[in-house]
Amino acid sequence: MLFRSGTAVSAWAQRESACSWSASASAEAASAPAEYVRHLDFGGRKHDVYVKSHLDFGLDSARTQLMELLLAPQELIQTQAMSSVRTLTTGVDNQGKIVNEGGLPLIVGLLRSPNVEIQEHAAGAVRNLASNVNLKDKITQADGLAPLIALTRSRSPNVEIQEHAAGAVRNLASNVNLKDKISEADGLAPLIALTRSHSVAAQESALAALLSLSFDSTVVLKLADYGGIPPLVAMLSEGVESKATAHATVALRYMAANKANKDSIREAGGLMPLVTLLVASVANPK
Repeated sequence: MLFRSGTAVSAWAQRESACSWSASASAEAASAPAEYVRHLDFGGRKHDVYVKSHLDFGLDSARTQLMELLLAPQELIQTQAMSSVRTLTTGVDNQGKIVNEGGLPLIVGLLRSPNVEIQEHAAGAVRNLASNVNLKDKITQADGLAPLIALTRSRSPNVEIQEHAAGAVRNLASNVNLKDKISEADGLAPLIALTRSHSVAAQESALAALLSLSFDSTVVLKLADYGGIPPLVAMLSEGVESKATAHATVALRYMAANKANKDSIREAGGLMPLVTLLVASVANPK
């Protein structure tokens, strides 16, 4: 039996470990995509090394695997996967890749999940995707509008579902060609109803959507027909610093371009709070 001193054993172990690592790294590098391989040179000893990640071959592979898990039969797995995909949709690069890799129909499908946590994450993901100007039409083409509008009517105690669904509709409504589609899909009434939500975030999302829709001269008439003026006037009392007040003020501005709407705004008691806001903004300019 060969015995080595402590120092010799340590040096021997380091050499063995290095050789083992080198062989392992080279083997992994041989099977890895080229963009994940680094070529190293240690004093003339060359090694190809796979820059290993717990995400396998990096984020692209992880993203694909997560989208596959959206089809898992177990709700717990679906929930965790949808939560992760939602996080990925906050990045512009990932947004396009998720859609191009076929993830959009899976996400839209989960808007109809009976699990409210999955609904929340799916609505949040679509909201993020809808912020991308290149993806708005694709979301409607994937039949995403109907389930989003349905979720704005959600009676779940999880009000974030309504908030994100209304936020997604608002992002879609910034596309001039989609305003009529939202109106035709019966999206106005639930947004108006949501302005009365006890959730400030849900209110603000709904009001932002109504503001964007009010830019369309045809839709703005329908907003009045659906009773949109009184709740907008009610939001004027929230104060000059309130986002809800800001959204409501601008929406009423566009609605007032129609003579009949002018009368309705006055009859709803809108003149005095509008004057009050004007005085306050003049007294405290930003």
